[in-house]
Amino acid sequence: MDCGVEPLSVPTTLIVKDTLANFQEITSDHIGTSRNLMQLQSHQNLGRHHSFGKPTSTDPVSAGSLIHGNYSHAEQMPDADLGKCLLKGRRNFETDPRGVPSVRFDKVAPPLEKRSVANDTNYGDDLHAGSLITPTRFQFLGISAEDFVQKRPVAEVASLLRGAGFCEGDEKLDAIVQRAGSEDGNGKASLEDALGAIEEWLSTETN
Repeated sequence: MDCGVEPLSVPTTLIVKDTLANFQEITSDHIGTSRNLMQLQSHQNLGRHHSFGKPTSTDPVSAGSLIHGNYSHAEQMPDADLGKCLLKGRRNFETDPRGVPSVRFDKVAPPLEKRSVANDTNYGDDLHAGSLITPTRFQFLGISAEDFVQKRPVAEVASLLRGAGFCEGDEKLDAIVQRAGSEDGNGKASLEDALGAIEEWLSTETN
């Protein structure tokens, strides 16, 4: 090749320091060996039992306390300025909070079976996760546990028992519901009272 003016010439050899070549030799990646991290000089003065990294420490707050929470009752209360102004002299200074509560105890809750799926109002009787995991026996039929303890006229209780298939005579059925209604001063009974009276009647019949 031609380098310079003369034909078939070669470049002139330049002799320089080997500092750059040694640096590239040390810092470059080599096959089958680990990379030199240039920490040899800093490690020469370390003790024999020296270890790298941050020492392990114990956190006084456990995972259980984070899940369950350890807030005091005062910390769980709403802020004093929630929904009202605390600065006197302002036009919006009120002693009563404004707005509507999150749980609408001020409204009459419609029955669960008559509520729309688009109704997101919380009436304070929303079902929790436990009712989804372990539902009651008649929950999927639209019958809640409150229906069994609701006080009703004895005639209505007798009609419900007949509709449920209680095949005893009218005299025995009337005696049972009257026995269940005698515990209430208003002459009303619940299905739970009627079922208890039926169990009592069955125990006397078997004896």
